[in-house]
Amino acid sequence: MVHVELCYDSRDELRWQEAEDDELAKLSVFPNAISRVCRYWDAVLANFPEFWTRIVVHLDQPYCIDLLKVALKRSDPHNIQSLTIIRSVEGQEVNDGQERDTLIAAMKVVLEEYFRIEALTIKTYTSDSLPRVPFEWDTLRSLRFESLHRGNHSLGPHPSIHDPSDETVDWEALSVLSLTGPAFVTLSRGKGWRKAISEKYLSSLTVSRLRAHDGGEKPFTFHELWASYLEFSYVGHLTLMDVDVPYVPSGWKEHKTRSYNHSPSSAYTFDTIPARVLRVFCYYVQELAYDNYGPSYPPSQPFINWMTFRNCQFFGFQKDLDGSKTLRSNILEVADITHSDSLSVCFEMVEPQELQISDCPGLDDSSIEAMMLPLRSPKQRPALRDMHTLEITNCPNFSIASLRELVERRNEDLSLKYPDLDWEEMVRGMDRLVLRGLCPLVSDEDETWFKENVEDFEIDRES
Repeated sequence: MVHVELCYDSRDELRWQEAEDDELAKLSVFPNAISRVCRYWDAVLANFPEFWTRIVVHLDQPYCIDLLKVALKRSDPHNIQSLTIIRSVEGQEVNDGQERDTLIAAMKVVLEEYFRIEALTIKTYTSDSLPRVPFEWDTLRSLRFESLHRGNHSLGPHPSIHDPSDETVDWEALSVLSLTGPAFVTLSRGKGWRKAISEKYLSSLTVSRLRAHDGGEKPFTFHELWASYLEFSYVGHLTLMDVDVPYVPSGWKEHKTRSYNHSPSSAYTFDTIPARVLRVFCYYVQELAYDNYGPSYPPSQPFINWMTFRNCQFFGFQKDLDGSKTLRSNILEVADITHSDSLSVCFEMVEPQELQISDCPGLDDSSIEAMMLPLRSPKQRPALRDMHTLEITNCPNFSIASLRELVERRNEDLSLKYPDLDWEEMVRGMDRLVLRGLCPLVSDEDETWFKENVEDFEIDRES
């Protein structure tokens, strides 16, 4: 019996379930592994084209181009729901030159069948290996060109570096776009690109491995990045990963934006972003939100659904002391923050209703204390005022005593102590508290206390 995890969509068609790149990088991925068992099993699978509508090519494996050709042939007459070209986790050593040559050969094969391919993902070791970005592909709904590391341009000019001014960009169906720095810079500066995306709604946009020198003689700046983001009619989820571009005081003279009629994204993810870039980006996201929603927007309603900060630092950030402008989100997720001071500043910059903290050595008693201060300071609203849910995963450096104090302070009825409190100074009580994985040990006495003082308390040691 051959088993595969397929599911029916609303049109009663067999479609692959979403899978992470780490899963697709395994040589055991279906149907590749089953097809290699023996000739009989391979012959059986060859008669089921729906099993080949998700194609995974491991570019470090022998005969990967031949496998690609066979898989494309076997999938006919169906559309290819996704084509992923990636290194395997069991991979052999492949240098950048070999990787690029393999991808050039693979793209020649892919472009012969491009009209059937709905999603294309290419993930290489360095950005130098990535092929030229395809422009005319009206059936493509997802395009992801990503790399594990930045390239050093040792292979000469990058294939995606060319003048796209005369190119016709036809991405009519595109809703997911992910590009590394060199490709994003080149495309964002092309006339065809701007015309193609001016009315485009994207569910997801990712820019990674971006530096100023990716712009060549004309360095790429924060202003260009922000202006390129606002060229889209709307981006549901913006992800910046390993982006370091300068803020130039005169930058807005050249790069005008239309923030007055542009809504902020529903979700933002910042991964490995230096403080100087993160600081200005958060500021302009905040300004974008206030420009669109204005002072009449309900104070308890978040501007953004989900914000994620991963491996970021917040040194040098300054909070708006009177609290008139605070970036509000439904969920704030922070991960891999090493310094407690940096984490404490983060708690002051964003006002979430749910706070999720994972794998943060910087979460100690001092950063726990930052979640409850100031409770009564002139002209300053309390930190995390609207937070009602706290989830902590794999953070071993705080004490249970400090967590108990946090719950006590947040659940305290301050109106009895300060009768003149206004709504800006009111702190929401803790409704849900979750501890997962490698967190400090909770004694039976502490567990009983938390269950008595928090409506929903959960400990999950298996995470």
